[in-house]
Amino acid sequence: DIPSIFEKYGEEEFRRIESSVCADAGKLSGKVIATGGGVVTRPENRYSIKQNSTVIFIERELSALPVDGRPLSQNASLEDMLKARLPLYLDFSDCQIKNCGLPEEAADKILKLICEG
Repeated sequence: DIPSIFEKYGEEEFRRIESSVCADAGKLSGKVIATGGGVVTRPENRYSIKQNSTVIFIERELSALPVDGRPLSQNASLEDMLKARLPLYLDFSDCQIKNCGLPEEAADKILKLICEG
């Protein structure tokens, strides 16, 4: 799991593994790929994911984001992470939705975007 990888090997090794998984996942088509928020911090990940995908940025209120099992969220300000990453999310994504409710509601919004686009 993510906390164990961070504890045993550190963030750099986690990001290396993440990039490898993104490279493999990006070659697939007809799949839903849900990434963590830090995936945008490496340009190679953005290329890997974009090659066969429509990328949707699902925006949530910071207070609604879980922090358990997320090592960086334990030691850093979510506000600071968002400030640094938001321009990357917006540049990386093909479209954005706000998710203030249930996952099913977000899925409905995404389907509507894809079907209309």
